[in-house]
Parts: sequence; C-alpha cells; structure tokens
Amino acid sequence: MVRNICLWAAWPSGRTRPLEYHTAQLEQDILEATALDMHKPSFEVKLSEISICRRELNHMLNNLGAWMKDENEDKNWAMQLDSAFICKDPYGVVLIIGPWNYPIYLLLVPLIGGGDGNCVVLKPSEISRNMERLVAEALLSYLNKVGKQPLSGQDCDDGCCQAPDTGDAGAGGQEPLLHIRHL
Repeated sequence: MVRNICLWAAWPSGRTRPLEYHTAQLEQDILEATALDMHKPSFEVKLSEISICRRELNHMLNNLGAWMKDENEDKNWAMQLDSAFICKDPYGVVLIIGPWNYPIYLLLVPLIGGGDGNCVVLKPSEISRNMERLVAEALLSYLNKVGKQPLSGQDCDDGCCQAPDTGDAGAGGQEPLLHIRHL
C-alpha cells in the first residue's frame, strides 16, 4: 500500500515522462548488465556500445525519409509515356543473432538498420544472461510486439537457432546458412 501511494505521488512530478529519464534508466541497466556478464568498465560500454548505437539511431532517423522515398529512373525515348521508378520495400523477416562480447552494439545496430518495416527475430547470446534478459524486457516494453520478437536460448528448440554461438570464422560464416531455411 505504501509503495502504491509513493508511485502515485511521483506521477504528478513528471519525472518519469521525459525521454531523458528513460534513456538514463536504460543506460544504467545496460551498464549493470554488462558489468555482471562481462565485467566491462562503464566507460568502455559507453564508448564502444551505447554512443555508437545512439549515433546510428540519429543517422537513421535523419535519413529515413530519403531512404524510403521512391527513386525515379531514366527512360529511353521509346518509354517516355511509361513511368519507371524503384519502390523500396522491406525484405520481410530478418534474423539478428547477437554475440556475447558486444551484446548491445552488435544486436541493436542491425536492428536499427534492418528493422524498419521488417519483422525481426532477435537472438541475444545466451552467454550474456543478464543482457539477454534486459533486451527481452526492454524491447518488448518499447517496441511493437507483433513485428519484433526476441529469442532466448530456451526458445531455440524448434530448429530456428540450432547453431551454437561460435567465434570461429569458418563456422560463423556457415551459421546464417543454417538459419536461412527457417525464415
């Protein structure tokens, strides 16, 4: 009962509404999860993962309208009465498999670039358990649940993600080929 009263008292302050509040809260959660999983220092996570994701997101938001716009194509003299253009449509379903060493950067940057208009299956590394949990909770609370679906290690029993995480370049190159038939 006391918690409920405190929460209702905090609501009129407006502290929980601004975007800055949510980004600071998520940044702190990311720092804690990477510290627990990999013992990374916070400055390294801010520099190598969070700042790059922010820059990529800003770049995408600034250019998305131009990238989605249909492109008119040149026509020869015989086709002058026709219309020729390139219509940019999403591909469909995208599988993004995140590694354990840079779990935010190498999971969210492909989501930013390939997730616009596509249905996305995100599979964070099961080695980074805290980050896997954070990604599932945060993305499901902020994104449309219909088109975006994070997977955990136990969700991969149906053949969608049977290849284990690999660090080997030869085996890692074969991993997308194993998953392509399930998309």
